[in-house]
Amino acid sequence: VYIDLQEYDKALEDLDRGIQIDEHHPELYILKGLALVHKRHLNEAIENFTRAMKIGSQSPEIYSGLSLAYLKFKNY
Repeated sequence: VYIDLQEYDKALEDLDRGIQIDEHHPELYILKGLALVHKRHLNEAIENFTRAMKIGSQSPEIYSGLSLAYLKFKNY
């Protein structure tokens, strides 16, 4: 919800709490990556998308998030 409201700091706080509870939930890392992209913390965003992949998610949101991060990073 906080991401939709563009309240990225609050979103990151909630996502970090969720990750502490269940570090094997890829959706939390995907959402954290998206929030970090919006804050322009691109390296950390890429790390979170990569973590979601390593957990085993093949969600298209990972690849769109990575694409967005690399485009903003201009590292393509």
